[in-house]
Amino acid sequence: MLRGKTVMNLFFENSTRTRVTFEIAAQRLGADVTNLDIRTSSTSKGETLLDTVRNLEAMNADMFVVRHEHAGAAHFIARYCAPHISVLNAGDGRHSHPTQAMLDMFTIRQKRAVSSR
Repeated sequence: MLRGKTVMNLFFENSTRTRVTFEIAAQRLGADVTNLDIRTSSTSKGETLLDTVRNLEAMNADMFVVRHEHAGAAHFIARYCAPHISVLNAGDGRHSHPTQAMLDMFTIRQKRAVSSR
């Protein structure tokens, strides 16, 4: 499904499980995956989030998977990046982790279906 697409994992905070899960999923769907290492990126010397996004857009990104410590970061990126780029929120701030919520809901529904048989 994603053959020929470039997925860029932008993890501005550490999260092994979430990053690896997105990386494996994208690879299994045929995407080329790039993991941005924030410790060695230009953001460590003052480049803004928007500047980083613009640079990655120029490298023909098709999708950004974003994990950031500040609430609303994924929404901010989605609002300002090119319209053809998809943005997935992999957790922002201390309150929002929609991908984990989807997994939790899937697990609950799966367990309920099994227990109702």
